[in-house]
Amino acid sequence: MQIRRLNEQGIERFRQNLHRIREGAATALDPALITDHNLSERAETNVVVEFFSFRTKKEITKYLVEKLNISTDKSLYYDVGLWSWLSVFYFDLVCPSVKGQRRAKADTSYILAEPRNWKRYYRHLLACPVRLYCELGELATPFLEAPVPVWREFHEQLTAYQNIATNKSLIAAATKLYWDPSKNTVKKGASSKGPGGLRRFSEIVGQFELTYDINAMEPDAIVDLLPRPEFSRWLS
Repeated sequence: MQIRRLNEQGIERFRQNLHRIREGAATALDPALITDHNLSERAETNVVVEFFSFRTKKEITKYLVEKLNISTDKSLYYDVGLWSWLSVFYFDLVCPSVKGQRRAKADTSYILAEPRNWKRYYRHLLACPVRLYCELGELATPFLEAPVPVWREFHEQLTAYQNIATNKSLIAAATKLYWDPSKNTVKKGASSKGPGGLRRFSEIVGQFELTYDINAMEPDAIVDLLPRPEFSRWLS
């Protein structure tokens, strides 16, 4: 289907639909959101997207990056109508029906609100993974090896702060500490509130930025700055 953009009326209709789903008054979106010219418009590009049962964020992210050619047109990061329409088109992936029921997250997971405000941007289930992949390349893998609608503590702790989320050195350091490549998953206990976990990592690197030029540092140098023995267990 040729890609479209929700207009203000369409976004408000989408918002109302999400509210009805959360209230249990509906189990699906109004199909008019896909093609109704009163609710959406054709995007300037002639890109055609198809619905596939993408298993992971990485699969749908790579597909959308290629289709939209977003690596060369980063203004698309901020296109509210586009990402909101894509959430409608892929709604069965971002908000799947399980035994006839849907558990809709907050509106910001589907409607791109305040696209220049990272604190709201990073929660979007399609726009944020795509942007991270464009900025980080394969370093974004730990964020993307999860089902499309899943939001884990790993994502929350490392993407909530733009200075961490789009910093290749910091993400490479966090990957070295908390990602198990042999199992393709986050190490057990990394998301806990205990010593040396993801929360502490986010706190400490925020302090480092006051005295170090983190952007110029290699990942191993960042890891070496972390206090021992608190973080040593994650290096084994």
